[in-house]
Amino acid sequence: MNLYCPPTTPPRVLLALDRLEPRIVAGVRRFADERAWILEIPSSYEELLPRLKDWKGHGLIVDPGNALSRFPLTQVIRQTRVPAVSLHKRGTFLGAARVLPAYEAIGKVGAEHLVSQGFRELGLVTFSEDLVEEQLWQGMRERCQRHGAAVRKIAYSDLVEELENADAAIGLLAPTDRKASTVISTCLSNGLELSRQVGVLGVGDDRKVCRLPDVALSSVALDYERMGYEAARSLAALMKGQRPERETCEIAPIGVRGRGSAERSRPGRVDRAPLRQREANSPRERWASIA
Repeated sequence: MNLYCPPTTPPRVLLALDRLEPRIVAGVRRFADERAWILEIPSSYEELLPRLKDWKGHGLIVDPGNALSRFPLTQVIRQTRVPAVSLHKRGTFLGAARVLPAYEAIGKVGAEHLVSQGFRELGLVTFSEDLVEEQLWQGMRERCQRHGAAVRKIAYSDLVEELENADAAIGLLAPTDRKASTVISTCLSNGLELSRQVGVLGVGDDRKVCRLPDVALSSVALDYERMGYEAARSLAALMKGQRPERETCEIAPIGVRGRGSAERSRPGRVDRAPLRQREANSPRERWASIA
């Protein structure tokens, strides 16, 4: 492997991320502070792209995202002759190591939580049938087999028909919190009661999405800070001309943060009271235990 080694210290490292996840940034910053890196964090895609084209630094931590509009960012990253660590499932860049969520473990944790809430029928809501969804499916299927629960894939386009024909309450896992929010909206608009008839669980614990006004979304929480720290650790090895400890590092989820959308003991409610008032009156958020 022909790796680039920075000629001077301290190294200059840039975060080339389509979307800034504060917990990932915190993990990278913690490692950078330990090693006295100069860390550059563009605040937006519009700032990132022109800066990266003329950037003279030593290492990148990258996630160009999936949108077609971000393809120019992918191209620029590939042309940059410095080591890069990818947080993106499809990322393969110069000297690349990858740090990713452990999606199969996420599927297991999600299924475990839904079964613990009394759901004996489970479904993975699919949107694109990509590798992430396949790994989530493998984890769900393994855990459901262990518990004797039924599980199936449900294409989002078929969701309403599947739910209308369901013989029992069904617990659903969606690949992201935003997609889980879409599933909740579909359920509510079709008169389904959360979470007695259907439970919905997201992935990512995105606070902005999980606390949307209608129903608070339960979610598998990912260890984003550790992802950022391990990405920086891998990059440190690459910048020294060494192989990282693992070229693909998968980070296990923390657990499930239960807020009501997947907890049969605490059904989600459509509550349109002002957010400040709702938070003052709502039960304290809790971490759901994972057996």
